[in-house]
Amino acid sequence: MALSKEELNAATTQLNAAVEAFNSSSDDANRQSIVSAAERLLLCARDPNTMWMEDAITMTRLGTIHLFQTWGAFALIPKDSPISIPDLASQLSADLSLVERTVGVLTSLSILTFQPPNLVSHTPRSLTLLPSNPLCDLYHIMWDNAMVPFFHLPAYFSAYGRKEPQSTNHIPATFARACPEKAFYEYLASDPEYFRRFTAGMAVVESHVPASGMYDFSKVIEESKKEGNEGRVVLVDVGGGKGQALVAFKEEFPGLEMGRCVLEDRKEVLEGKGLEGLEGVRREVVDFHEGQPVKGAMVYFMRRCLHNYSDELATNILRILVEAMAEDSKILIQEDVQSVPPSAAEAFLDILMMAYGGKQRSLQCWEKVVQGAGLRISGMFKRPGSTEALSVIECVKEAL
Repeated sequence: MALSKEELNAATTQLNAAVEAFNSSSDDANRQSIVSAAERLLLCARDPNTMWMEDAITMTRLGTIHLFQTWGAFALIPKDSPISIPDLASQLSADLSLVERTVGVLTSLSILTFQPPNLVSHTPRSLTLLPSNPLCDLYHIMWDNAMVPFFHLPAYFSAYGRKEPQSTNHIPATFARACPEKAFYEYLASDPEYFRRFTAGMAVVESHVPASGMYDFSKVIEESKKEGNEGRVVLVDVGGGKGQALVAFKEEFPGLEMGRCVLEDRKEVLEGKGLEGLEGVRREVVDFHEGQPVKGAMVYFMRRCLHNYSDELATNILRILVEAMAEDSKILIQEDVQSVPPSAAEAFLDILMMAYGGKQRSLQCWEKVVQGAGLRISGMFKRPGSTEALSVIECVKEAL
């Protein structure tokens, strides 16, 4: 494809505008606009016939980072001073030539810094790969949870046909580990180190996914005090983990009565000490595939649960909640609403969730899922000014 000066000028103008608008390195949206504009400029400048090399370099980068993490090599490099490559090889009990070649990948991509004749030191990027950094576990689970099943996708679809996974087992993630009959969480429970990495990595992910700031519970709280509602459960957190969302809602809306809230999840999740701020909250061991014991609650809240399941299973989960609803109950679904067409990050998450039998959904997909359960979408809410996909989808019974 011929290089277009017009497109290059447009991309350069966009990049200059993004840089001009830059205020602070802590402004994630500002930073992302610069990255997006720079990527557009690179895309315009690159020759499609040579981009295969970019993909090859990406694969090499990921593989080498994973290898160095597995060896514990990043942790052997002092944080504030260089180490000689021979010393690093000695501490790794590895061939000098092998370490030189591996380091060559990392220094060529500015992940580590090379200082002649044979010194190597950290960069801000490599410091995120140290075991003491929470992002280290996130890199591990991206390899375990993405690269491993992605590698096996052709064989999986050859065995099962070219169709979306529909169940919690016989999914690419467990197929890749030669135990397709297991659901992912069954496999996870059988591998303690994988479980540790997964839990630590997901904690990093969840720390960037706020529960509060999207939905106004003040109206629900006001309604809960009216005659006829005094004895009702106000809020059921379905599949709510340790109760992080309930604590966040209480901080945002102090009038929320925790004694009228219920936290539901599996037994192993609810066991142990709960979070501070959950005093008075009732805990219920519930399998949301099987039933909903709390009837007629004002609000049933599900946070980042349904994206783990196929359309059919997600609809069935909602159908069970519908059976428990009063006529004026609401279901709040906090999930990503994928744009059409999706961004690169959204598309990655969608294929990742497919490997585990789940799905990222556009608004049209969400409408299909909730309508199948006898619901309709009555509102959609985001954080003020947010351009992110994370939303709260408010649903009521179809007849209302």
